[in-house]
Amino acid sequence: MKNNSLDSISLNVSPRCVNDGQSPRRIQELLDAPDVSPTNLVLELTEDAVFEDFAYARRLLEDLSKKGIRFALDDFGTGYSNLRALADLPLSYVKLDRSLVASIETDIRSRTLLGAVVHLAKTLRLDVTAEGVENDFQAMVLRVLGVDRVQGFLYSKAVPGIEIQALLQSGDKSGAMFQAAAIGRAVGAR
Repeated sequence: MKNNSLDSISLNVSPRCVNDGQSPRRIQELLDAPDVSPTNLVLELTEDAVFEDFAYARRLLEDLSKKGIRFALDDFGTGYSNLRALADLPLSYVKLDRSLVASIETDIRSRTLLGAVVHLAKTLRLDVTAEGVENDFQAMVLRVLGVDRVQGFLYSKAVPGIEIQALLQSGDKSGAMFQAAAIGRAVGAR
C-alpha cells in the first residue's frame, strides 16, 4: 500500500481466476485503487493454479511481473511440488505449507526436509515464508533455518480485509503477514 510502512500485501488467487482469462483486467482494476502500488502487491498462487495451463500462467506472471507485481508459490510442499516451476516462473517467494512446519518440533527428518527446501529456495534467490507457525519454538527453528517471514496464530488470527487498516494503525505489526480478504475479492481470491 502506498504511504504505509507495510512492505507488501499478499492476496491468494484462485486457480479459476488465474485461468479464466479475466485476471489481467481484474488485477488492473485492483491496481487502479488509490492505495495499491504494484510493487507492494504479492499474488499468491497454488501449484494447481499454475499447472492447469502452465504456458498461459507463465506468460501471465511474466507480463504482470513487468508491472512490478511479485508472486509467491503458495502451499508449497502439498501439491505437485514441481521443483522446475521454482526456476521457470517469475517468483519472488515460496510459501511453505503448514504441514511442513507442524512436526519440526518433534521430528528431525521434518526439520532436515524443511532446511533443504529453504536452502533450495535461497539458492534460487527466493524469499521464504512459512505458514502455520503456532509457537515460539517453531518460530525460532524457522529463523535459524533462514526463513524470511512467518505467519500463523502465534502472531495473529486470520483478519478480514476490512479490519486490516485498524490493525495496522494500532501499531501491532508483530511480524505476521496479513491477508486482505476484502481486497482479494477484487482479483477472485479463494
